[in-house]
Parts: sequence; structure tokens; C-alpha cells
Amino acid sequence: MKGKADERIIGTKASEHLAMQTVKLAWRTWPHRVLVAAETTFPAEGIRHVVQKHFGGNEPWTRILPQSLVTALTAARGSGSWVTTDMRGFARHVSDEMQRSCSEPRLCMFLEQSFHYVDDAGRVWMNFDMRHREKVLFVLDSGAVAFIEMTGQQTHDPRPAVFRTAFFPRSRSWVAPRRAREASMANYILRWAETEHHSGGLMLPEPEDGVRERDDETGVEKQRQDFQFITPETWGFERQADGTWVWFAP
Repeated sequence: MKGKADERIIGTKASEHLAMQTVKLAWRTWPHRVLVAAETTFPAEGIRHVVQKHFGGNEPWTRILPQSLVTALTAARGSGSWVTTDMRGFARHVSDEMQRSCSEPRLCMFLEQSFHYVDDAGRVWMNFDMRHREKVLFVLDSGAVAFIEMTGQQTHDPRPAVFRTAFFPRSRSWVAPRRAREASMANYILRWAETEHHSGGLMLPEPEDGVRERDDETGVEKQRQDFQFITPETWGFERQADGTWVWFAP
């Protein structure tokens, strides 16, 4: 009976470890082709965040998860009673999609600095921790996007990382997953690649380039910089005669 009882948790801190799942994600940087391996933990808190904020609406999660799992997690969202195996199932399916994004790849590494933060009650506070955090955006086959935060030193191999969120940025206007994927990539290129090439397209950002924008989920203002689109070709950038990588809007 003990094992059966342990499958259901109520979100208490004592049970957080029950829902954690760790997966290894690996990709090569561009242009130096350095292998990066991230031992990525999917904490219960992060999974609950996605379910509470992004389930029950118009986001097409059945593109990633079985219908039965979507139904179970949506029910947990309403009741507050979470099943460990369901949360692990979420981590397994989402991480599988992330691994496929690594193999193509459709990733963007960047540094992020937050000026404010939002507490559990939804209140916005000044952020006095001004460190730059290293994050990675994954554009998934389904058109969803996922973010992890690298939490360990660059000398660690593999580097520890934490899953932060996943969502469908514009699910209402998308039909086919391929169209959704292309629209997700275009969305972030238009936001993060601001310099125009003389040909009329947008140039691959330089390391010193940065943008100040509001976070998609919280609305909190953030400074993001040092964008590394891995690899430019899979993001739709084309190499011009002068050697510059340029993206043209479809």
C-alpha cells in the first residue's frame, strides 16, 4: 500500500523529490561546434507551473502529450492533487521533443537579466539580484517552445540545468505543427535580431547585441543579450556573398 499511496502528492515540499526527473540534453555550439551537455532536472514546481498557466485553454498540448495525460494533468490543475507518474510522463514527453530539437538543432542560447520579479501572489517586486542567467530556448516540433536555465559552471560536464517552462506562444492562429514551428522561430528572430542587412533581411545578432523586452509569461521587463542561434541554417538564416548570415521574413 505504501508504494501506491506515494503515487499521489499534494504539492508539499517534502514530496518535491518524488516528481523530479533528470534527462541529458546535448548539442553543439555554433560556429565552434563545442559539445554542450546539460543534465536537466524537471522539478515538480516547474511542471505544475506549466499545467496551471498553460493547460485548460487553447494551447494544443495533445501535439506533445497523450490525450489521457493531458486530461489527468488538467484534472490535477483543478483539484490540486498531483500524481507523480503523470508529472514524470510530462517530463518524459517534453524532454523527448527537446532532444529532437537538439538533433536538428533549433536552439538559442542567451543571457538574461531581470529588473523585477513576480511572487506567488502575483505581486511585482524590484529584483536586486542583477546577475545574468544563462538560458536556452528550444523550438519544438509541435510549435511549442521550452526554456531551461543553466545553473552550473561552464567547466562542469555535463552542466546542471533546470527546466523552467514550456508553452505554445500563438496557438490560436496555428493549425499545422510545421507552420507553428516556423512561426515560433520567426517570432523570436523578429524580437532578437534587430540589425537590418543592406539586402533587407535581419542579420544574425552579434555577441554584444541585446534587447530589453517584457517576458512572455510574467510581463516583467528583462534584458536579454549574447544570442547564439544554433544553428543559423535551421532557423532560416542564409549566408550572403559578404559572409553575413541574414534572415528574410517568409
